[in-house]
Amino acid sequence: MSEFLQAVNVTILGMGLVFASLGLLMLIIMGLLWALRGQPRPQRPADARPVAPFQLDPEPEASSPAEVPGEVVAAIAVALATWKGQETTRPPQTSVVTFTPGAPGWRALGRLS
Repeated sequence: MSEFLQAVNVTILGMGLVFASLGLLMLIIMGLLWALRGQPRPQRPADARPVAPFQLDPEPEASSPAEVPGEVVAAIAVALATWKGQETTRPPQTSVVTFTPGAPGWRALGRLS
């Protein structure tokens, strides 16, 4: 058997195995849905209402700078100074090497002189 026919054979076998396993998985899911279709679902009480994760204030109170303690301001200032003092990591610098047409073999292989 030639290499091409062997490659086609392996490809067809692999794709067939994938689709057969997907079909088996589909049949298992359909069987579970059929087996569990008669089970009653838990009911919510009639007086239950949907609850929002949080309530928004319609008119939030405006806070003046005098209300914020000095310790909080100092903590925020220290956090900002620390954050600005951190070095940002930069990606490594790359360079592009171009070769003129007809460059010698050693130069093309990366052994630049």
